[in-house]
Amino acid sequence: MVELETISYSTGSLVPGRKRLGTLPKAELRLSRGEDGHWMWGVAYQAAGGFAFGMPPDPAAGRFVGDRAEALANAVADLRHGLQLAPERPPAALSAWLDSLLTRPQPSQLELFALDTLAHPNE
Repeated sequence: MVELETISYSTGSLVPGRKRLGTLPKAELRLSRGEDGHWMWGVAYQAAGGFAFGMPPDPAAGRFVGDRAEALANAVADLRHGLQLAPERPPAALSAWLDSLLTRPQPSQLELFALDTLAHPNE
């Protein structure tokens, strides 16, 4: 079984119980952990002016790394590279969002399990 995580940016409003409403630009980083434990990444971007690009996390691309943090860093770099090709300048909030992704701590699955165990010791 392949694990897939999508991290999304959009300027749309959030309606409780529904997905974010569609306003542009939209950006997605997709991280996928394969059965062998290696991570792949992909990106997608769509601007209001019609400019768009994307690439799914695909084993055929041969782009594998050892952990989630490295996959996330590569996805951010790929999205930034694609944004340099855009005919319109992306919003500053998108750049700030990308910066924030790289400065957030990236807990491992073992750390998440340990935190859950500490929160619920009698279960």
